[in-house]
Amino acid sequence: MKIKLVEICNHCGRDVSLESGLFINRVPDFNDIETRRFNGLRFIEGDFVCQECDSESSENNYEDR
Repeated sequence: MKIKLVEICNHCGRDVSLESGLFINRVPDFNDIETRRFNGLRFIEGDFVCQECDSESSENNYEDR
């Protein structure tokens, strides 16, 4: 069984597929749709996080400490 990944950022919705220019630094998100919805993500069907959104979320985590 082959699973089709949705190659968009689940934070901003940008394309992170091979041709997008954002492919190399994308981060896979292994959470299920319900967890993404609970976390308040806008594009819950996306299976990745782009580098920019990943950097922003990392910076926000440091600010909370």
